Amino acid sequence: MKITKRKTIKLRYTILTIVCFIPLVLFGAFGGFIGYLFTDLASHAFDRELNFYNPYDPDYPWNSMENITADLDLMDDLANTYQIRQIDYHTPINLSVNCWLYNNAVDPSGIFQYDLTDNAGLYTGASLATECFRYQTLTEPGERAVSLELIKKLTTGLSLLMAVPNGGLGPQFPGQTLARFYAMPDLVNDANYSYMFGDHYKMFNGTDGTAMGGEDYSQWRVRLYTSKDELGGYFFGLAAALQLCDDPWVQDVIKKIIGQIANGFIDSMYQEIHGDGNPCGAHLENMFTLTGEWKMILMKMALIAYPENQRYAQLYNYYCTREMYQPHSPHIGESNTVDEYYANGFGNNLLMGYALVEDDPIKLDRFINNYEAEFKLYRYQRNAQVNSIFLAFNALRSTPSTRYSQAELDEILWDTLDQLHQFTAYPIYNDSYGGVNKSVLRQDLGGTWTILDPKIQKWKNFFDTNPIGILFRWLPGELMDGMLDDRYLRPKTVSMKSIDTFIWNSNPYAPTDVWSHSRAVSWAVRERIGISYTMPYYILKYFGYLEGL
Repeated sequence: MKITKRKTIKLRYTILTIVCFIPLVLFGAFGGFIGYLFTDLASHAFDRELNFYNPYDPDYPWNSMENITADLDLMDDLANTYQIRQIDYHTPINLSVNCWLYNNAVDPSGIFQYDLTDNAGLYTGASLATECFRYQTLTEPGERAVSLELIKKLTTGLSLLMAVPNGGLGPQFPGQTLARFYAMPDLVNDANYSYMFGDHYKMFNGTDGTAMGGEDYSQWRVRLYTSKDELGGYFFGLAAALQLCDDPWVQDVIKKIIGQIANGFIDSMYQEIHGDGNPCGAHLENMFTLTGEWKMILMKMALIAYPENQRYAQLYNYYCTREMYQPHSPHIGESNTVDEYYANGFGNNLLMGYALVEDDPIKLDRFINNYEAEFKLYRYQRNAQVNSIFLAFNALRSTPSTRYSQAELDEILWDTLDQLHQFTAYPIYNDSYGGVNKSVLRQDLGGTWTILDPKIQKWKNFFDTNPIGILFRWLPGELMDGMLDDRYLRPKTVSMKSIDTFIWNSNPYAPTDVWSHSRAVSWAVRERIGISYTMPYYILKYFGYLEGL
């Protein structure tokens, strides 16, 4: 018999322990380095002075509250115009799209082209939510009737995004696949939609659901490979319609959608399914309890729509407690200030949707407290969408904020209204804004507006010249393509942004926006759907922030 001495056994276990812990230490150090990298690259956004955040800046002062108050009627008329125009100009097949108009066109006959969009779920959902907020602020019966007409059109659009790829609408049909866009068979020769009938990996025929008691959509076309930005806007629209529009037809359709998509995602383990039957990457499963709000809002909406369904109740409580989403949601990271800024837009829409449907004040207050702890990242970015949602949360909470004083809340409101007021001088919903070169350029302002973030160059030097950094030169491109692109220290205002469907998707620190400042053609204008302005405006109005100004 071989006898092993205690000293040898102890040495072996010590070596084994060290060997086992080395990968964990290295992995932790690597993760810590990535976290530090993102925090450092986004650190300027946290600093009031570094952002040159001065409402009284003599070179570019904010509009005074007196001027804003004097123009509230003008701002309200602008918001009404944007939303009402959606009915005749922007929802030809019940999806929110941009359109092209001949110069000086005064009615819809002047439309000569609609834009196909990859984000109909996102923008139709956001438009529906916006109109639901507006609907609740209206008192005149005629205005409410027109508003309800738009709500029904947009609700129809959302229902078809679900029904066409799945063969029908309701909890009894499959619900794992949501379309980005659809086209009816009779549009095959319409140049606006001909792209939908071509060969592309995202394009599929709809589903014949007659065998399941549904409709035959097999000759329709759908654009799939749906992403989380679509789902964020889609859930936002569902939540707002569920809670803010009591029309029986709207309620019936919205609840059918909710039941269908809830069952579909439960069955697919919260993965969006592409037309070929495989997951397409838009999964709602959380990572380390950091993104639990996706499953929370879906199950909460399902529970409201079907209160007798014990499965929904059990799953919602399980997600909130056992999986610990409630203590950790929402989580807002610095990465989307560094790159892929558009994720802040649909992400905050989703959070607003959850706040609308959560009726437990304890859960809601905890959720809002978690958001407030992270809001410092957005505080000085001059983002009216995010600011309006933050203010909405403070109106919804049952106890006052302990992080922000009333003076700070008043300044955030002023910040938001200053941005919205600029729309009256810079109507960026169409190309007349860029076409007559009304945009304000950083180079024309000069001074602090043109200072680039020096930390970008610091990290470029690290990856190019540091012996350790060279080993990780591949890292920035693998994490985010644009994380080391130049960015300014001072965020843009509305008057400096390019025209876009939703201007809050563009990084306010980026040297250029995605789109050009100039017209594509001289004889026409491209009109956007207007939610860049109307969404934050009607959120503020619905939650009472415009009263008494």
